[in-house]
Amino acid sequence: MDNYQQFFIDTIPYLRRYARAYTGDVLSGDALVRRTIECAHSLINFLQDDTDIAIWLFSIMHNITLEERKTTESHPDNGVLNIDSMDISLLEDIDPEEIDIVTALAQLPAEQKETFLLVSLERFTYDEASQILNVPIGTLILRLNSARKFLIKRLLIDDFAELRAAQ
Repeated sequence: MDNYQQFFIDTIPYLRRYARAYTGDVLSGDALVRRTIECAHSLINFLQDDTDIAIWLFSIMHNITLEERKTTESHPDNGVLNIDSMDISLLEDIDPEEIDIVTALAQLPAEQKETFLLVSLERFTYDEASQILNVPIGTLILRLNSARKFLIKRLLIDDFAELRAAQ
């Protein structure tokens, strides 16, 4: 049990990084981590010895976000992040040149954003990410490719078109 608690503590920075990138702000991200740890703590007695704790914790976080998306879909104005009205102080730790990626990530559909973040930011393998998201690897790859295409278009092609139009 003590090993699990230490692993929880060691994993919190990664959960926070992912949650903040996923939600788009510090407060919502930290709240998501808190709910994840609370849920994990209540389920700790069901863990098996061969459980990969990181995959398990990220799976719990994913399930929480799924439930929240269902609630948001029922109440469209509830919980939607509006980048334009977001408190800019939440972005203090981000280099201004990176704000476009924050905006672009916020525009991705949730399934593509979580896939992209798990593979690209958290460096989970395709197999691990598919376990976390509970989807086949083929679905994961399709979502990842769609996210990458969108981000390339949004960050490179659209910016290039704006530069050419300005000249």
